[in-house]
Amino acid sequence: MRAEKSLKAAYSLDPKAMLPARLQLANLYLKRHDMEAASQELAGYLSDNPSDPQAGAIKPLMTKIRVNQVN
Repeated sequence: MRAEKSLKAAYSLDPKAMLPARLQLANLYLKRHDMEAASQELAGYLSDNPSDPQAGAIKPLMTKIRVNQVN
């Protein structure tokens, strides 16, 4: 829980510079199997940084999360 709190604090202090904290939060949530929170962080990351080189990997992951939530 300290990692989550620290990542959220870092992002809130400087969202533009600490955008990677959103990916770390998403990873943390995936490890916890909190798919809703992971999906929200990934969507927020892409919204804030749509041209990121990792977008090609993030979008399919979001689709996989969404499909697994429905099934």
